[in-house]
Amino acid sequence: MIRISLLIITLLFSGVVFAEYKTQDAILSDFKKYSAADAKMGNEHLADMVVKVQQAVDFAMKNKSTSNDLLREIGRVSSITLKNDPSAAVGEVLVPLYKRDPAAFEKSLKSLPKTDAREVIRAVKDAVKEQDSGNG
Repeated sequence: MIRISLLIITLLFSGVVFAEYKTQDAILSDFKKYSAADAKMGNEHLADMVVKVQQAVDFAMKNKSTSNDLLREIGRVSSITLKNDPSAAVGEVLVPLYKRDPAAFEKSLKSLPKTDAREVIRAVKDAVKEQDSGNG
C-alpha cells in the first residue's frame, strides 16, 4: 500500500510524465479506453490512471467544467482504480471536484454500479475528513 502511494505521489509531482489535457474531448477519448481489466494491470498502471484522473480534475477546475460526461468519466475511471488500490489515493485527487459541487459530483456517479459509486464517495469523504481534521 505504501509502495502504491509513493509511486502515485512521485508521478503526480513529476510533470514530465504526462502532457496536460487541453480539451474535454481529449479527456473523454482517453478515459473511454479504460475498462475493469485495467485494475489488474499492476501498481504502475494504477498510478498512471490516478495521474490521468488528477489531470482531468485539474482541467475541470481550471476551466470550471461541470459537464456531466466529464464528471461521469472521471468517476468511472476513479472507481476502476479503487478496485485494486487499497490506499484509495484517487479519493484525494477528487476532493476539489467534490468540494466545488457535492450534489453534481454525486449525481455523476449514478451511472456506476451502486457499490462502485459508494466506494468512490467513501474514498472522497474520507479524504475530505482527513484534510479537514488531519489523519492523526
